[in-house]
Amino acid sequence: MNFYKFSADGKRHLDRTGLLRRELAERAGIAQEPLSRLTAGHNRASGPRAWRMARAWADALGVNEEEAFTMLFQPAPMSPRAEFEYVPQRIPA
Repeated sequence: MNFYKFSADGKRHLDRTGLLRRELAERAGIAQEPLSRLTAGHNRASGPRAWRMARAWADALGVNEEEAFTMLFQPAPMSPRAEFEYVPQRIPA
């Protein structure tokens, strides 16, 4: 699954449009807390959740969904925890 974070300009784009985060969360059908953490740079959004937010923002402004997505989000790197492979080891008796 792909994850996304708010782009450097994403928060600025939201603030310029005048759409409150609460309104965006309601339109996207998500809770306000994850959206607040995402816009503050503390969280990543899964692809489906990011698209729901981009669609809600695009509908509110009357812009293209793909354009809204690229304005708000950028790919997030994988978590460092997800990059290692688990290798089971025998524990000596």
